[in-house]
Amino acid sequence: MKYYILLALFLMLTVPAHADDLFNGMDCNGTTPIPEEYEMAYFKLVPKTETYYLPGETITLGNATSPYVNYVYRDKKFKNKDIPLFGNENITNTLRYLQNTYGQPHYAKDHAYCWPTEDYAICLKRFEFHLAKIGVFCRDQIFKHKESPGKNSERSHQ
Repeated sequence: MKYYILLALFLMLTVPAHADDLFNGMDCNGTTPIPEEYEMAYFKLVPKTETYYLPGETITLGNATSPYVNYVYRDKKFKNKDIPLFGNENITNTLRYLQNTYGQPHYAKDHAYCWPTEDYAICLKRFEFHLAKIGVFCRDQIFKHKESPGKNSERSHQ
């Protein structure tokens, strides 16, 4: 997870991009409360992170479909969306969809691919031949979490 955040942070600082509807109305400013219809899938104490899913929700990206969509919250604020992918054909179709939508990835190394946008970064990490995950990260949440010292140093240079 740290790998995705650092990669997304680097790419968002250096690459302009455009928006998409992968968030389906989620608020990257962190003001959307956790919807009551979501069910908790996972809880991590440090950092306090809760992962939720909406029962029955699936997502289709081009010709690829994932039966799961996970919403990750840190301190009750929306942080990112995780979409697991199963099957080589599904993963390949998702990569094609992302390349057709966003162009060539701005980062592609060790089976990890990232496309930064104005509001978020989309990263696909292939773990095995038949297993991968898309992480869709909010730009503002990454900066709030990882860039606090940089914000202070930017103010001192102004």
